[in-house]
Amino acid sequence: MKDIAQRLGENSPYLFPLNSLVIQDTTLEYTESIALSNSFEAFYKVLQIASSLGSIALLQKMDVVSKTFFLGEKLRIRKIPQGEISDELKYQAESLLFSERKGKSLVNIFDQQHQLAYTFELDYIIFTEDSFQRVFKSFYTAELALNNPVEIRNEVTVTPLCSSHFQVIIQAFSAEQCAGHFDHYPIVPAVFIVNRLLSAIETFFKMQDTSLSTKTLVVDSLEIFPSTATPPNTDLHAHVYYRQITKNNYLFVCPIHDSKTEYGNYIITIKLQ
Repeated sequence: MKDIAQRLGENSPYLFPLNSLVIQDTTLEYTESIALSNSFEAFYKVLQIASSLGSIALLQKMDVVSKTFFLGEKLRIRKIPQGEISDELKYQAESLLFSERKGKSLVNIFDQQHQLAYTFELDYIIFTEDSFQRVFKSFYTAELALNNPVEIRNEVTVTPLCSSHFQVIIQAFSAEQCAGHFDHYPIVPAVFIVNRLLSAIETFFKMQDTSLSTKTLVVDSLEIFPSTATPPNTDLHAHVYYRQITKNNYLFVCPIHDSKTEYGNYIITIKLQ
C-alpha cells in the first residue's frame, strides 16, 4: 500500500488509511466504520473516502509507476432510498480509462446487510507530475506540514435574502487544512466545500419554523461541476437558490465563487426525515 501512496498525488491527512484496502483483479474494496450521529458528518466521510478510492482505482487501471494526479471534473453521488445507513460500509470501486488525460471511477457503497446504500461516480482529468506542477505552479507552498490533520470547522455565515435565495460565506481554508491535496500544491478539496455547504444548509433549516428545524436532514443526492481549482486563503461565497421539490425534499443550487472567480456549481438535494 505504501507504493500506492507514493504514486498517488494525494497524501495524509487527506488520504484515508490504506491498511484495509483490498485489491482485486478489476476492483478495489474498502471497509470503514463510521460511528457519527450527525448524518451530514457521516455523508462527508463517505464522500471523502469514495473520492480518494476512485483516484486509487484509476491509478491501478493505468498501471503506471510515476506519480499521477487526479482532479475531479464531474461528481455524482446518490443515496439509495431505504432506512438508516449502518455504521459499517463497504466500498467497491472500478474504473474506466478513456485516454491518457481522461478517466472515470464508479463506486458502489454497501451497508452491513449487503444492501446498496450509495452509488458514486467521478470523472477525472489526469495529470503527470510534470504537467501538474506546471499548470498549478501558482499553488506551490514550500513550507507545508503534510501530516497534521486539521478539522474542517471553518466559520459559515448564512444570510436569508428572499423566499428562494440565501447568501453563504465560507471562511477561507488554510493551506495547512488542504495538505495532502495535493503534496505541496494545496488545492481546496470539493468535499471540504460540501462539508461547509451542508453546515450552511443545516443553519438555514434551523432558521425556519420549528417543524423543519427538528427534522433529521439527509443528503439524497449531490452533483459537483467544478470549473477551476479552488485556492486556499480566500473566503468563498455562494448565492444559494433553493426550492421545495416534494413534500420532504429540497433542492439547493450553490454556485461557489470569490470576488473575482467562479469555482463551480454544487447541486444538493436534501430529504427531511
